[in-house]
Amino acid sequence: IAIKCIMPRVARFPHMPMTGVSGFDLYETDNGMCTYIKSFVPPKDMTDGYESIAWLNGGKKKRYLEINFPLYNRVNELYIGVREGSYIGQGEKYKFEKPVLYYGSSTTQGGCASKPSNCYQAIISHDLDCDHINLGYSGSALGEKEIADYLGTIDASVFVCDYDANSPNAEHLRNTHLPLYKAYRAKRPDTPIIFVSRVACKNFYTKDLKERRQIIL
Repeated sequence: IAIKCIMPRVARFPHMPMTGVSGFDLYETDNGMCTYIKSFVPPKDMTDGYESIAWLNGGKKKRYLEINFPLYNRVNELYIGVREGSYIGQGEKYKFEKPVLYYGSSTTQGGCASKPSNCYQAIISHDLDCDHINLGYSGSALGEKEIADYLGTIDASVFVCDYDANSPNAEHLRNTHLPLYKAYRAKRPDTPIIFVSRVACKNFYTKDLKERRQIIL
């Protein structure tokens, strides 16, 4: 399997490898189980994209393959090449018909995973054999009314709301969290919702952590 991607060069992050920012991951699925094959790694001198190839072991007439996209960089174009004489057919269906919808912070977006398939949504999707829609916005998911209205237009199996980490304070969370919930419920009265609070780690601790969790509860 060969890929050629067209994408802009982005600034290097001191806390996240380029494999996560601009790389692709290749998986093979078999009866709902995903097996990691290879990461397509961007070169150090990448300017407007790159090419990469994965050699697969022979012996199989049919394979179901999955490519996980970069977590931060924009993909303008992606070309996929296969060995001469191969054919491309229909992929397997997911176990669950509707995708899981995620909305949240940079953690939701995938920072600072070492590769695309290491973000928590991809791990969950591989374990449960389900698709997902990742609406994680690094530093920019603030529970705005416009995004709350938009989230309700997406037909999902589960909605995971995870933007606490982006809220500047408990007051902002109090002013946005319940309105977002009500806006979503107005359009999706039966969709299960999972609310996630910010992680209580040493470098991410805030004095209003308990208050934030009480608001979410």
